[in-house]
Parts: sequence; structure tokens; C-alpha cells
Amino acid sequence: MNKLEKLILGTVQFGLNYGISNTNGKPSKTEVFEILESAKNAGITTLDTAKAYGNAIDIIGDFHQSTNFKFNIITKYKSENELNIWDSLKDDLDKLHISKYDCVMLHNSKDLANEDTIITLKKLKSNNIASKIGVSIYSNNDIDEQYFDLLDTIQLPYNLLDNDNLRKNYIKQLNQSNIDVHTRSAFLQGLFFIKNNENMSEKMKPLFKYLDKINAIIYSHHLTIETLALNYCLQNEFIQKVVFGVNSLDELNRNLELISIPVKASIFEEINSIFVNEIELLNPSNWQ
Repeated sequence: MNKLEKLILGTVQFGLNYGISNTNGKPSKTEVFEILESAKNAGITTLDTAKAYGNAIDIIGDFHQSTNFKFNIITKYKSENELNIWDSLKDDLDKLHISKYDCVMLHNSKDLANEDTIITLKKLKSNNIASKIGVSIYSNNDIDEQYFDLLDTIQLPYNLLDNDNLRKNYIKQLNQSNIDVHTRSAFLQGLFFIKNNENMSEKMKPLFKYLDKINAIIYSHHLTIETLALNYCLQNEFIQKVVFGVNSLDELNRNLELISIPVKASIFEEINSIFVNEIELLNPSNWQ
């Protein structure tokens, strides 16, 4: 599988003001259409979305309605009762103008403890609503191995700081259990683009020293942060798909250009020498 085939375009930016380095807010509908058209033309076939992403689903549906092309859609939901989940997902299929999801994921792995949720997930596949089912997680300990046989896909954070030191063995374990690994937060919600540690809260100060190490690596090897961050994920043979988001058409085109640049494995070894002790700060929900 080449790098482009591994890419999934995230859509949270289309419906919400998202990312610590995003100063322009969410793009207009016209801009989103341009991004989707360019992604389609580049060969990206899958979008990652969720009802929690503002009006992203509506915009994607409007794009689908304006063209004969339909993206494969991965969506996530928060467990309520079975009827609400079922009706909500069916309603979103209509909004998206598609007949089936590529994958339906739980936002919260704790919902696997609910038997009704398990039943619903299984029904989504048996009723041909979703080709695959999965869960989005933060920690390697979020899911008990007893659920591995149920799941087709697990999405987790993976990036230059949330790196092989924390994830390598777990990702290999998932592969060995025939679970596809999708990674997100390649840019750690834009943290890697912050210059001179601006816009960072007092609580985030422990991350400064690690960001300085990353900047030293990209400087010494004449790379950009986008090139290193994306390729770190894309060149990992145990990762099947990589979710990345953009705020503009220029960002998309720049990222697509930069992933074609090969990065030596020895540079990734330098990244893996970075071990973050303050693991809790790798979760953006803990930044405030």
C-alpha cells in the first residue's frame, strides 16, 4: 500500500473551530468543497467524521449531492440507547447520500461494557449498515482483549510525541489480532506548528523541552514538521490508515506534496529517543 492509499481526511475542522494553531476558524462551505474536490482528485477515498463535528456531516452530504463521487465514510457515535443510535446513524446515511458506512466506531471504549451497545454494533454489520465496526481510544488500556474478536478497527493517537515508546507493542498486538489500526493526531491538534511556544498554557510548559528536540531534528535534517510528522505515521508498516486534517486547500496540497518526500528510518529512530514522561499532556483534553 502506498502512502496516499493510507490517508484518511479528517473532517472535524469542517464543522468546528479546531486545533490550537488554527487562527482562522473553520473554512467556509465553498472552501470545504474545494478541499474535498482536491482530495478526491488526489486519490483520497475515505473521510473520518462524526455527529459531534458540528455540521460536517451536512457539508459532506451536500458535496456528495453535487457530484457523482461518494467518499467512503467512517463515523463515530456516542452510545445512548439502541433505538437512538440506530435512527441517528440511518438519518446520517440519508444526509450523506450514501447507502452504507465503511466503518462505525464508538467514541468511548467504556460503552463496550453495555450489552445493548454490543448488540447494536453487531446488528450494524449484519444489517449491512456498516462494513466494519470499531472503537476510538486514547490509552492502550482502554479495551479489554475480550473485545478484540468483535472489533475490525481501532483508532488511536500516534505522533512524534505519542510515539513508538508508548504505542509500538500495542499496535503490533492489534495487528496480530487482525484488527486494523487507524491513527489520528498526527499533528497533535496543531501543537507541532506552534512557534516559540506561543498560545500554550502554563500547564503545557513541560512539553516545551520535547518540542525543542523535535525542532532540532527537523532543522538538522532539513525537513519540515509536516513532512516528518506525516511520514512518521505513514511509513509504519503496522498502521493501516492515517487520519489527518487540514484547515485550507493550501494545507491539503502542501501535505500531499510533502508525503512524497522519503524520510530515512534513522531519523525516526531519533524521534523514538524522545520519551514523554508527562503522558497525560499527550491528550489535548488535559491542556486547559
